[in-house]
Amino acid sequence: MDKYQITVVIPTYNRERLLIETLNSLNNQSLPKENFEVIVVDDGSENSPEKAIAEFSKQLNIKFFIQEDKGFRAGTARNKGVENSEGEIIVFVDSGVVLAYETLEEHWKKHKSSIMPTVFLGYMFGFDELNQNKEKIESLHISGKNVNDKLKKINKKDLGDRRESSFSLNGENLLAWENPWLIFWTGHLSLPKKEFLLLGGFDENFNGWGYEDIDLGLNWYRSGFKIQFSRSLVALHLPHEKVKQSIPEDKRKSYSNIRKHKLYEKYRVEAIKLWMKEATERVEFLSRKRGIGNGRICLAGEDLDWCGGKTIQYPLPLMTKSFFRKNQSGNLSVSSLYQKNQEKLELNFHDMFNWNYDGAYFDYVVAAIRSFYEKFNIFPSGILKICSNIPPQSGLSSSAAVLMSIIDELDFQYGIGLTDDEKVNISYQAETFYVGSSVGKMDYFASLSTGIFIFDALENSIKKLSENFMNNLAIYLIFSGNQSSCKIVNPLKMERYKKREQHFINYRDRGLIEIQNYEANVGLNQTFELVNRFQNLMREELQVSTPQIDMLIEKVKSFGADAAKITGCGLGGYIFSLVEQEKSLKFEQGLEENDIEYLKCGEKERPYV
Repeated sequence: MDKYQITVVIPTYNRERLLIETLNSLNNQSLPKENFEVIVVDDGSENSPEKAIAEFSKQLNIKFFIQEDKGFRAGTARNKGVENSEGEIIVFVDSGVVLAYETLEEHWKKHKSSIMPTVFLGYMFGFDELNQNKEKIESLHISGKNVNDKLKKINKKDLGDRRESSFSLNGENLLAWENPWLIFWTGHLSLPKKEFLLLGGFDENFNGWGYEDIDLGLNWYRSGFKIQFSRSLVALHLPHEKVKQSIPEDKRKSYSNIRKHKLYEKYRVEAIKLWMKEATERVEFLSRKRGIGNGRICLAGEDLDWCGGKTIQYPLPLMTKSFFRKNQSGNLSVSSLYQKNQEKLELNFHDMFNWNYDGAYFDYVVAAIRSFYEKFNIFPSGILKICSNIPPQSGLSSSAAVLMSIIDELDFQYGIGLTDDEKVNISYQAETFYVGSSVGKMDYFASLSTGIFIFDALENSIKKLSENFMNNLAIYLIFSGNQSSCKIVNPLKMERYKKREQHFINYRDRGLIEIQNYEANVGLNQTFELVNRFQNLMREELQVSTPQIDMLIEKVKSFGADAAKITGCGLGGYIFSLVEQEKSLKFEQGLEENDIEYLKCGEKERPYV
């Protein structure tokens, strides 16, 4: 059992003055001193800080170690500190980082309330790469003894954490990030010692200045552990000359890219290659745009793509998002989350060839993996997470969204560079060849589209239409119960649907006229009329509706819906409603008062993995 709750590990090199300020701040913590220790590891300084440390040993539980100066070896110094620690939690801080009064206590509380092994990144006021904040911070006369009072006077806009731009663009919930290791800075963070040692600590072959902490962050994250950020873990970074300042300006980018290339060679994570070109905050932002498959609603022409006709589609502001983390286990661990329902699958290479396709959700996942393997001879071992707010089997192209999101994510992570047409073809072949579904390519094209578009099934072409007016709409999916559902299929409706072929000729001709008229005069009211007319056509010509569904559609219109229609030609289990935003609250009230299950998708919600 560990002797202390926390061990603070501080590497130092020729920074005695800054080290003293860090120790001063540690000498003024709300966490009782008997609950933590401090370990200082000197990386071979010209003038040893041993005397100063001896003075602090009268007040702190402090240990001091020296390693020979063999160049910049901060990772090795930190490893030595952890190896000699007696604390359960390790807090890494750099020389010159001064902690606020309650920071150590907050670190301890964070870990005690965390179920999974987690790294907590602390907030660092004043940190910059090239010492630009030197004059501002020095004018405040901050020290380890007065940091609490001074922090109250700091202008956060001027001296806030340098990662604020990343948080502004991507949010600060790192559990939703795909690459939280990008901001894994050991200037101020904490982690459980047990898992740190399990992973082997810092890679001591990663010598030289910079990126040894990113390397640890990648290793930590790819091992399935969590990384979180907290503003309650407060510290300030005092100014000092940076190593980066000693690198000629015209060589800084190439130096950084050499270090990043070393990371890429080790982990083969495509986001690192993107990082060689883009700013840190942009890497996360652009990565999030990969692995996405959009669902869609058919405004008009439901099923006409099956007979070489045209349909009018609108991609839903709901989506499926896939995220893949490579590892060397040989197996693929898949977790799929739809709202609060989570399913898991462990897939190995041989299972992929022996899979029994029987209409289950994971059929589409396995089909995507196998199609990717057949095309590129790559079996993706690691962790694949799929998150969706598109209801499964809803008639909203949910299967196409899953397939497209997986193929797009694997394409990115393995750096293949597929075109959109190639992604569509691989996904289409996966569903038709392996799952055995009979679908049109429109579902896959829709996954890549935005705004209202006409899909011509005969030419496999898409024509975009003006869609600005759709911004004024809220779109609702409403579960229609056992009258129209893949969950509880209505036998009468199924019989009618099987006979749909006899209705197609008349339906196709009437549908084509409706779509041509709309194409010539696009607008909000015209869209409402079009959707409602096609619901009537589906009821009269395809006979896939039922009296109960017709009653539900009339009911939602009485609540304020401007248009409503069945999804999936009646097999999806949902109807959708278009409602002008100004009427949306009253509409929702009507649904809730009548206990009608619904999902609002007009606010462009985004699921996170």
